Amino acid sequence: MMQFCTTLRNAQLDLIAGMLGYDAQLRFYDGALPANCAAAAVGELLATIALPARPFARAFDGKLEKNGAWMGVVIAAGHARYWRLARRDGMTVIQGPAGMLFEGTEPLFELGATVHLETFRLTAGNE
Repeated sequence: MMQFCTTLRNAQLDLIAGMLGYDAQLRFYDGALPANCAAAAVGELLATIALPARPFARAFDGKLEKNGAWMGVVIAAGHARYWRLARRDGMTVIQGPAGMLFEGTEPLFELGATVHLETFRLTAGNE
């Protein structure tokens, strides 16, 4: 197995955080996870969380942790099937299944409810 030093892993993660820039958003959808980040979103947009100006703390020990409060309001009811982290210009930088953020479940979002994400972690290499 190829391994990377922690300094390189941290740099990779900080680059991801830098690509998001300011005014990034975390969006939740009820459709099938698109084939890749460049593909159009599938399904209905259920909720959008406007991320803090600096959404992530600096990477440490090959991990990137969310920074600040990540909260938003549900705009359409349904089961969240996947999420996308997008830049202000709409470009999706990262996407994944909802279960990755909600302990393996696809939560039911109720119209008008608040979505509060307690944790969000990205890990680079060697794990």
